[in-house]
Amino acid sequence: MSKRKSRRLGANSVPPDIEAAYKGIEDYVAHSIKKHAGVLVSTATRISDPQEARAKLTAATSSFFKAKFVRRMTEVDEEIKQKEVEANKVEGDLTAAKTRLEQTPAQIPAYHTIYDDENKERPSEVAYADWQTRHKVEFWILSFAILVLSFASLLTAHKNLTGSGVFDDTPLVPWTIAALVPLAGWATKTVYSFIYQAWAERAFIILLVTAMLISVGGWIALYSDIYQGLNPDVTLDGLFEDESWWDQVKNTAFVALSLLTEILVGATLALRITILGQNYSRDYWRTNPEYEALIKRIEALSTRFDQLLEDLRLLKGERDEFAHSLELQINIITFAHDGRRALADTPTL
Repeated sequence: MSKRKSRRLGANSVPPDIEAAYKGIEDYVAHSIKKHAGVLVSTATRISDPQEARAKLTAATSSFFKAKFVRRMTEVDEEIKQKEVEANKVEGDLTAAKTRLEQTPAQIPAYHTIYDDENKERPSEVAYADWQTRHKVEFWILSFAILVLSFASLLTAHKNLTGSGVFDDTPLVPWTIAALVPLAGWATKTVYSFIYQAWAERAFIILLVTAMLISVGGWIALYSDIYQGLNPDVTLDGLFEDESWWDQVKNTAFVALSLLTEILVGATLALRITILGQNYSRDYWRTNPEYEALIKRIEALSTRFDQLLEDLRLLKGERDEFAHSLELQINIITFAHDGRRALADTPTL
């Protein structure tokens, strides 16, 4: 007759073979069933059906494991979901930023204006802009006006020069001298280009416009005095019998003031054209601030995306660690059960 080798186990004792199997396994993996392994294996060996015993051992081991680690496992799963959502968003933003970077020029045109009041050695930098319609219209109107004015001042000066009869033998000289009038207007305007302080620039504009207005006012007064209007009978000749000094010089003064007015009006119009042109012309190419901002954004998004991938790698590794740890514990305890059942079934003489 065969006998079965029997061993009575205490409730909290760990079979030597199971204890040996746990050697080298970290406590946080093993301790969920280590204290109960003896009871589980001992109870499972009393179940006649080995498959049913293994199933019950697997279920019990899973329950012990989840009771200990389910909260952290749930946290890991939630963190993975959140990280994946954020990673997808960051990846989408990164792709959009890279696409926008390809469409954004690295350099944009710009020009230098006057020097800053606070820092005389650093010129102000103004970004280049596209022409506005109102400025286009103003630019062409002013350009046409200054051409008309230049031609008119040239003819006026030439007429006064040739009227004296001095240049009858040299007809080209009056034209040369007369050309100084429109050129004087442009030369007056160029003073603006040599100013490097804001207050001096504003002062020049105010002085030029003031002088132009005074000159125009004086020209209107002289014109009204010399040319009596549409009714030649309305005169003041009977008021003063004797010819005054002013009567002798007013014609000369009118010619001089006319030339001065033409110069100042031309300079004012030319200055306005210059200011408009500065707003829409470039001196050089500078780094596009939008391009720089996109570069920084891409770098920040890339860094964040890499960090999220690293976090996901660690979290998924932790999740896999839990899964494999549970699988390991199930394998260990079922292996111990199978060994114990085989030992118990071995006949002895």
